[in-house]
Amino acid sequence: MILMTGTAAKTNEDPGGSSERSMAALRALATGYAVHLDDVLLLALNLWGVSTHAPDGRVRAEVRVGDDASPEWHVIVPSGRDSPLAIDDETLLFDNVPVGVARKVEHDDARLGYVRGEGAGLTLNTNRRSSCVGCVFCPNTIADAGDPRSVASAADITSYLKFICVREQWRDLSSVAQVNLSTGCFGTADRAIEHLGMVRQVLDSFGFTGRLGILSSVIRSSQDFERMRSVSGECALFLTLECLERRDIILKDTKADLTPEEAIRLLARARAADVNTGVTLIVGLDQPESLVNWLRAAAPCLTDFPNLQVYQAHSPLMEIFRHPGADTLAFMLKARHLIEQISLDARPVWWQNFRPLWHRHYGDTWLR
Repeated sequence: MILMTGTAAKTNEDPGGSSERSMAALRALATGYAVHLDDVLLLALNLWGVSTHAPDGRVRAEVRVGDDASPEWHVIVPSGRDSPLAIDDETLLFDNVPVGVARKVEHDDARLGYVRGEGAGLTLNTNRRSSCVGCVFCPNTIADAGDPRSVASAADITSYLKFICVREQWRDLSSVAQVNLSTGCFGTADRAIEHLGMVRQVLDSFGFTGRLGILSSVIRSSQDFERMRSVSGECALFLTLECLERRDIILKDTKADLTPEEAIRLLARARAADVNTGVTLIVGLDQPESLVNWLRAAAPCLTDFPNLQVYQAHSPLMEIFRHPGADTLAFMLKARHLIEQISLDARPVWWQNFRPLWHRHYGDTWLR
């Protein structure tokens, strides 16, 4: 197993492309960028997906690479792609050689919610996935949305949380540290804030005292954030900024009209209202230097580590929108190295991102 060395990463001499798709190349990249081989393998899995399970479009699984003592990761990856990685039964293969284990492999569709971080977090998909369309990086635009059963009312959410407690054998939700609302756009700040207030009231009835977060780009004004804080209690906005360049091409209008410069001012307004802040960016849509420059400017306004997701192409159409070279591990490893040089207060949390740049370690900090 290759371990990180802490040495400076090489960022300008990896040819990438098809030359990366051998185990020898992965080992060379791990050494050159001072990254654990497990992380390089998991990055490759996120970036290239698997060649198997073609009918599913994308699959989720519990994956362990390396030896039996290695941690297990929840991943969601494209399937049926041109990739050296494959899943045969419960074996993860790289170039037909076993490199790990893949359990609970299934089609990735929308769920009402799911437990994360061994009970530390709970994600609720209380808005319809099919209502969120138009951004070219998102597979919802080309695939059946697979909406879960509606949870439009407090009674619906109450029923679902009762089911979660029975399934997880929890007395209530007092041990859950944070609940985040995901999937689908609310369209307006009023709708998003009203929904947050309803969800908080239901969560309170289950003994939840943690932080309530929402993935959104429609809550923007100081007044909106004050209302959000009032109805949500301890809360967080995870700004779905997604990309910095070509926003008018990549994003739907209701997201594209938020400029990267205004996004920083938005985050500052959230902090002034005592709302915690994070941001979602898709690595592979912009050049790494643009991403790093924006994150450096936004860092004082972020309480949480940015959600930096590896761009996954689920179709030839989605491939078109990659930044040149972003289909290579060298691109992702360069971005990873540059981001580690930014002064950020937080570090990645191992369970908060299904498509991360980091798995085992962040620089010299071991994450799990």
